[in-house]
Amino acid sequence: IRDKVRNQLLEPALLNTPSVALKLTSRALEEMVIGAWDMVNKAVNEHFLAADTDEKKYEALVEAESKIDKMQSDVTSYLVQLTRRRLVEPQSEMIPLLLHCTNDVERIGDHTELIRAITEKLNADKIRFSPEAEEEFKRLHDSLTDLAESSIELLEKNTSACHDKAKEIQERLFNMLDRSEAEHLSRINNGECRPQVGILYLELLEEIRKISRHLLNINERAEMFYDNFNINTQKH
Repeated sequence: IRDKVRNQLLEPALLNTPSVALKLTSRALEEMVIGAWDMVNKAVNEHFLAADTDEKKYEALVEAESKIDKMQSDVTSYLVQLTRRRLVEPQSEMIPLLLHCTNDVERIGDHTELIRAITEKLNADKIRFSPEAEEEFKRLHDSLTDLAESSIELLEKNTSACHDKAKEIQERLFNMLDRSEAEHLSRINNGECRPQVGILYLELLEEIRKISRHLLNINERAEMFYDNFNINTQKH
């Protein structure tokens, strides 16, 4: 994933050329996903795995979330303005897809706060997950990283190979989550894991699941978005 989010101008003058304006919006959405994923990655690696709740690092996450919120506001405003132009039906159908995607991206950013809150709880109670649980979580995070990268790739270039790859990653990740949750519940029920620790771990797995669902929504809508975009370009 790219090191930083590129600046992408939503040029008001291009609203009069809806096909171009929609393409710019998809690029802005791609940048939002890059920024939101960077937040999740830092929340996991710099806070949870490092058992670190440094306030300066947290302030950087808050600042990054504010930027995502601002981008969401800018994209929403741009699309609302676009609805006032003369659009063909496929173009009109793309707008709600893009709006839903921006909402999903914004919610991805929100989960960084919850991951950090779990880290704070672990630190406050002076408890850690077992090495095996941490390794399991790292594997889940690696698969989630693959899914985030597939979302960015889908927004950048729409190919059947990209879609097939994304679907394979989605299926693998959800299977891993289902298995991890079932095994962890079994350990709690059998007294092999302290309930206090086990519940926090299950909460962490649920954060991974929620983030993956938001990425799944983006992937599915990206496919529909490009289907409509291709119809639109064929008509012009």
